[in-house]
Amino acid sequence: MTARRGGLAALMAVMLSGPALAQQPAPRGPGADPLRGSAAAPLEVPDYRNALRQTVTALGEFARHKNQYFSIVSRGGLGLVVKGEYEVKLEELKRLRTPDGLAVPVEPAGTVMRQYAKLIDGVILDGQFCVEIPTASAAFVQMLRQTGLTMLSADHCGSVQTLPDAYRAARRQGIIPHLDAGRGPLQDLSAAVPLNESSENVVTLADARNFLLLDSNSGYPSKKHWLDALQGTNFDILAIDPFYRDVEPLTPQEVRALKFKKLGARRLVLARMDVTHAFDTKYYWKSDWRAGSPRWLELPILSQPGAFEVQYWNTEWQAILGKTFAGIMDLGFDGVVLEGLDVYKSREAGAPIK
Repeated sequence: MTARRGGLAALMAVMLSGPALAQQPAPRGPGADPLRGSAAAPLEVPDYRNALRQTVTALGEFARHKNQYFSIVSRGGLGLVVKGEYEVKLEELKRLRTPDGLAVPVEPAGTVMRQYAKLIDGVILDGQFCVEIPTASAAFVQMLRQTGLTMLSADHCGSVQTLPDAYRAARRQGIIPHLDAGRGPLQDLSAAVPLNESSENVVTLADARNFLLLDSNSGYPSKKHWLDALQGTNFDILAIDPFYRDVEPLTPQEVRALKFKKLGARRLVLARMDVTHAFDTKYYWKSDWRAGSPRWLELPILSQPGAFEVQYWNTEWQAILGKTFAGIMDLGFDGVVLEGLDVYKSREAGAPIK
């Protein structure tokens, strides 16, 4: 089952402050999940991957309409760029149940989803050069590059000594690296090293030689301390949260100031935005929310206190996404890093097709 999508005019009309996202058919009964089917109804087997792909596509269409230079980077979600085995099986089930379906060819797994690929500009690989098994094979990296996507990577290398070799390996493959000397998500700038600093202006993703991906700013005692630390760097790209400690937004003036390296040259500033998880520390959270209430708020993530998976195809959640996305653009960010894009994997595993 696929999401219904209107034209770009519909995207703009439904919400005044943000893009209207891909809409799903209405639930079939009280508490029904429009993406969940049953073994007795093979045409209703959920297509979680395509629902997520269409959500990202709708955001991309909105961005292109509002600002053609706004960059959209996916963090993970490599399986959204190509058709998966799960999707092929869904199409084959549908074809068998349709009178003239056998005449309709099914594209094989691995086919590039070109509409999706055209609406994103880059992909961040989490763990590519300081891990035993890279996130993406050399062949997959080459395929992504051939689609026109800019490749970036984020590696936590464990020591300063390992960084130069990792940087050289990244540049040989045409990948723009974030490298730090830590062992996990970067919480402050103490372990970050901007190798190959440049006084050149960076106006597109492809211009960059390095970038900074900061996973949290909660370690800074104030917004000013955090911003001062960022402004004192020469990274070509900053990928940061648009809020200080999840609730205090940056101002357009603060975003504008971050667009210049300490050396004075222009750089890009991207806002991080999770598409598939809600957090009880975020600006949109309501005090009476609990798992299951609202209906689209699912079970908490035990390894990440305060985080919840959401039904990302739900219109109420998508309204929050739309407002957040439009707000990021209005603040003057150069682009966005969309996160949480690998969640379709666990959902497909929980709804196997036999």
